[in-house]
Amino acid sequence: MDEANRRGARRVRRRTVLASVGMAGVALTGVAVTTSAGKAPLGEAMRSALGAAAPVPTTKPAVIKVERVYSASRGREVDLLTVLPPGVPAAGLPMSVLLHGLHGSARRALVGRLPDALASAVGRGAVSPFGFVAVDGGDNYWHENVP
Repeated sequence: MDEANRRGARRVRRRTVLASVGMAGVALTGVAVTTSAGKAPLGEAMRSALGAAAPVPTTKPAVIKVERVYSASRGREVDLLTVLPPGVPAAGLPMSVLLHGLHGSARRALVGRLPDALASAVGRGAVSPFGFVAVDGGDNYWHENVP
């Protein structure tokens, strides 16, 4: 081995240093989260700090109900979908309207793990109880779209 190769073998590469600093940052974030939140490092707070958060499952899932109702505006029956947090009475509950995309339907308005996120957030007390409602809007836009 010549002198240049021996020096290169002993030199620490920049990539190794940056990876080590990054891992130390992740470890310190885990310790800080554990200390401040009283949770395990890979708990919800740690996943959130790392940008990998997903709703923590609750003991009960959200209540999802689909029913056929007559729409006077559309002159026909449509699907009406409701999503409610578990254990919360529906009467007087604030509702958020979900609008499906073009060529969609009420059943396809739910994206990702929205019901899980609702049940988890309400269950933890992170948000006041509310629900979601979606209705079939047809194969058009939700606003007037005249060419």
